This record gives sequence, C-alpha cells and structure tokens, in this order.
Amino acid sequence: MVTAAPSSSSSWWRKVYESADNGKTWTEATGPLSRLLSDAHALPDIYGFVELITATIEEKTVLLCTQLVFIHKTEEGGNAPNDTHNVIHLWLSDGARIYDVGPISADAGFFPFSSLLHTKDGLFALYSKKGEHEMPHRLFLRPLTEQLQHIKTVLSKWKEVDDRVSKLCGSTTTAAMKDGAEGAGCVGPLPTAGLIGFLSNNASDTHWNDEYFGVGATVPTGTTTKVENGFRLAGRGARIAWPVGRREGNAVCSYVGEELTLVATVTISKVPTGITPLLGVNTVGGPNGKYLGLLY
Repeated sequence: MVTAAPSSSSSWWRKVYESADNGKTWTEATGPLSRLLSDAHALPDIYGFVELITATIEEKTVLLCTQLVFIHKTEEGGNAPNDTHNVIHLWLSDGARIYDVGPISADAGFFPFSSLLHTKDGLFALYSKKGEHEMPHRLFLRPLTEQLQHIKTVLSKWKEVDDRVSKLCGSTTTAAMKDGAEGAGCVGPLPTAGLIGFLSNNASDTHWNDEYFGVGATVPTGTTTKVENGFRLAGRGARIAWPVGRREGNAVCSYVGEELTLVATVTISKVPTGITPLLGVNTVGGPNGKYLGLLY
C-alpha cells in the first residue's frame, strides 16, 4: 500500500509512505517511484490525473505510472510563457530504476482523468480531455502498442546490463588478480539488486551515458580522453560530474536525501616517485548542498 501526505516544508512536494502489512505500520518510502509520486502535479488534490498499476512484462513485475507534464509555450520573440498545456507521460519502474517512456496522450490539453489497462496482448490508456469553449469532456481509449514495445526494449536492456555487471568480477581469487578486464580486484558475482546506474563504455567526448538510461555524467573537454570502459583524466582540476544529487530539473531521477554506495574502478597508469595519496574521498559544501568527490 502507498499513500501520500502533505509536506510541511513545501506545498509542491508530498511525503510518500508505504505499508507491507495492510496499513498497520507505515514507513517513509524511498526510491524513484516515491520521488515521482511526491510531486504535487503527480497526485493533485482534486483531479485523478495519476494511474499506478503493476504488470508482468517480459516475465518481470514492473510498475507503470502516468503523470501530467506541463508544457509552457512562448510566442515567437517573447520571453515569458503565455500558454500552458498538459501532456500525459507514462513512467516505468522496477523498484530501483525509473524511466520516462514518453507521452501517451495524442495532443496537449487538460486531462481530468487517466487510467491504464494491461492485458496479455497489449497495453491501453483510457483518459478524458476537457472540451474547448465549454464543450463537454471527451473520452479516449488509445492502444499503446509502440510504448509497450519500448518498455520491452528497456527491460531487455536492463536485464542485459544486470547480467554484464554481475560478471565484472573474477569467479575465483586467481582470476580476480589477473591483468585486464577481469582484474577488477573482486571475487564472485556483483549484486545488481538496487543498482541505479552503471557508467561504462557508452560515452561520447562530452557525455558519459548511464547504461540503465538514467542520469548520465558530464565530461569537460580538454582534460579528459575517452578510453575503454571509461575516461582518462589528465591535469590538475580534471573531473567528471555525475549529477544524481541535484534536484533542480531532475527531481525524479535525483537521489537527494537517500543513502548511496558508489563503486568505482580507478587505474593509475604511472607509479608516483614520492609519497603521495593515491585515492581520496571528500565532501564539498555548496549553496545547493554537498558534493561527494572521489579523488586520485
């Protein structure tokens, strides 16, 4: 069971609680779904915009959720938005990760109601749209064939990355000590339950993409070079930023206020000639919160 209560700190956010014993005890929920539902636009006070269902797709139980996304339109040559429309978006979550499948309403408008139906052969959206010029509301039933195929592709990718991550370590101590890809300094399968992101070889010169389709890292040019499964940093001040701790513009995919474990592989290509620290971790405070730094 899931419920949302008003937050004392902000009228735009709610606290989400979950219960596993039919409401006898409640604990504050964490994870991507709770962040989505904490948005006041996702669970409004009056209208039933949101729909939340469980479904078994590709032999995996997932959560499907609808949310209104506000689009601000600005006239050509103007600076301030003069019109606001809503679009219904579909979200997919496996409990650890969350993914924006995209819009499911045919066009923008005002939608007082939306619902999802998953069957053995398909996925459907039922929603109402407010009529223009005092016309009555209209009801739409739309098959989500493309969105369902997209969901299957995402789930397949998540499974493929899970399998790859679980095999990063050597199966024995001897294999873990070898040079190369298997020499990760660890033994046995890596756990993937609760894994929210994986930055490896999917990258460009300026972006390091999360292989789970989540938040990627930004890579400044000039001090970094793309190498296999990562980047080479050279020069003082070279860095890569992974903004999972920022809420602004990315509230659903941020992890503000949650406990995280960061695992990184660092290769030091040149042995230092003097006594110097090889690895370090620090936290740096700023106006928008604290940042965790991994230094080498």
